[in-house]
Amino acid sequence: MKGTARSRTSFAGQVLELIEFYRRGATVSPPQRELDRSHWYHRALVLWHLVASVWVATIVLTGAGRSLPFAVTTVAFAYLGLKAVDPVNGLVHFAFDNYFSRATPVVGGVVDGFLDHHDNPTTITRIQFARNVGPIVALSLPALASLLLIHPTDTISGLAISSFLGTFFAATGFCMEAHKYAHIRPGALPPALRWLQRRGWLVPREVHRRHHVRQPGHEADYAAVTGESNRYLTSTVFRRMERAIYELTRRFMGVGVAPRSWCDPAVRAAAFLEEDPLGLEACLVHSRRACGPSDLSSRASRRSPTSS
Repeated sequence: MKGTARSRTSFAGQVLELIEFYRRGATVSPPQRELDRSHWYHRALVLWHLVASVWVATIVLTGAGRSLPFAVTTVAFAYLGLKAVDPVNGLVHFAFDNYFSRATPVVGGVVDGFLDHHDNPTTITRIQFARNVGPIVALSLPALASLLLIHPTDTISGLAISSFLGTFFAATGFCMEAHKYAHIRPGALPPALRWLQRRGWLVPREVHRRHHVRQPGHEADYAAVTGESNRYLTSTVFRRMERAIYELTRRFMGVGVAPRSWCDPAVRAAAFLEEDPLGLEACLVHSRRACGPSDLSSRASRRSPTSS
């Protein structure tokens, strides 16, 4: 009986710790910049995203209750929607890090946050919850709203689409928090979040650390939700993608679009499978033309142990 009481007390304490963590904005210290603070419109976006997610879930579950095939389809495609969040996050992260700029329409603000994060990796731990997820929620909320307007759940194929997209966009809205937790010291995280990291449901700190502490010539580990897809979205895959993009744009645009990662000569060599085929100057010219300024000191800082 005493053991049971202690377990209950411990569980209650963990719940209270989790509540307190989110009451503080899910940060380890008070915000130091205005850019770190949540405002009413960030919180309103998050609230509407939650409402839309629950509404979509209600529509999907109502459709699933029609028959066993409908129910199985709902579960299967909802699961696939959840599994798709991590690899899509990795591919988007790769694109934002290498090919987009602060001036890019619609997503420029999000790109700005990604680029700033590589220069100052620990500042994310001071960004309050609604401010951190706000930019992604603003992009995923219209998709959820579209599902509410269409809600094609009358057929089994429509239900499959709704289940997949509804789950995908609902989870995508909060993916930046998983990334943030990977930068917080384990002792500063509530036990419930550490448990999710150990189970691989949230990206563990040591997995995401590899993205910031790089070996020369290796730029990968972009997925930062569960980190599971980093096993197949490897450095080799990204180097081949970079080479293909460079060759296609050179053929059709007259100038090859080089990613920011090629500011590291070893990465360029890995992409071309030869020793530094492009001069550094040419690489930087192409990167600036296509992506905005590429900063060599930023690339160096990503390989520094202090940037994790």
